[in-house]
Amino acid sequence: MSRGRLCGALCDLPLLLSAGGAEARDRARPLAGQINLNAATADELGLLPGIGPARAEAIVARRQQRPFRRIEELRKIRGIGAKAYSRIRIYVAVEGKTTLRRADDPGPEPEPRRAL
Repeated sequence: MSRGRLCGALCDLPLLLSAGGAEARDRARPLAGQINLNAATADELGLLPGIGPARAEAIVARRQQRPFRRIEELRKIRGIGAKAYSRIRIYVAVEGKTTLRRADDPGPEPEPRRAL
């Protein structure tokens, strides 16, 4: 490859890398809170690192057959191996309220306190 062709190819590289930049940046933002596997929507499950629409739907389908009793049961879902599980396990629970959100997202306004 000539020097001119190489430069042309390399000069286009930043454009190619930035094509999915917004989505990658969004996924890289840190998370706070937990997600209840037995109550979360597919959209909420999609906040988890490495969980896209297909895996989120697989989690919902598995939950409809039988609720999760332990978070380790996620490993039975196709596409969630040891590596994916290790990235998401700190964010998942099988009971309680779903509170997962992006760490820099302020979340919903707290309810005002009522006077006693």
